[in-house]
Amino acid sequence: MDWSAVLAAFWQWLRLNAAIIVALCSLVFTIWHARRVQRHYRLSVRPHLQFDLVLLTYGNKAAGLYLSNKGLGPARVVEMTVRLDGSEKLHSNSFVALQQASKRSGVEGVFRLHGLDPRDALDPKEELGLVVLREEKDLPNLKPFLDKLRVEIDYESFYEDRHTVAWKGLSTGGTTGKAGNEASE
Repeated sequence: MDWSAVLAAFWQWLRLNAAIIVALCSLVFTIWHARRVQRHYRLSVRPHLQFDLVLLTYGNKAAGLYLSNKGLGPARVVEMTVRLDGSEKLHSNSFVALQQASKRSGVEGVFRLHGLDPRDALDPKEELGLVVLREEKDLPNLKPFLDKLRVEIDYESFYEDRHTVAWKGLSTGGTTGKAGNEASE
């Protein structure tokens, strides 16, 4: 076998097909780059809702359970579900459900309550008091109520990626979050 003839044939084939090889490499790189840019755009507007527990009143912020958006994009609420001690869903309107929960717990009127309806949105860095103490003297009622309270919020991003955040009471460590339909790595 004459290696010089094989090498010459290879170089001739390479010269004839160089444009096709470069075009295929460009196509592969362009597809890869487009997917990376799409993922970047999704992450650049991804919301991240988080429950914040404040047990002492300080400044203008009263003790209570707050919901804040720590992400970079707006969070659109799909559904807010309220339960008490693992019971069935209290009411389809989250504000009414929070009122029912406080009434069943014997602390009606102690807290300022705020529910979220479908299509409500939280902007980045926005914070909302869901269950906030009205008066400091009622602080002993806060922990037992929040330990029994269960809140689950389904929300989505600008790109309609679905996420969930849940308040599962004080004894279980507070919050959990899960995401579905996310942009893959």
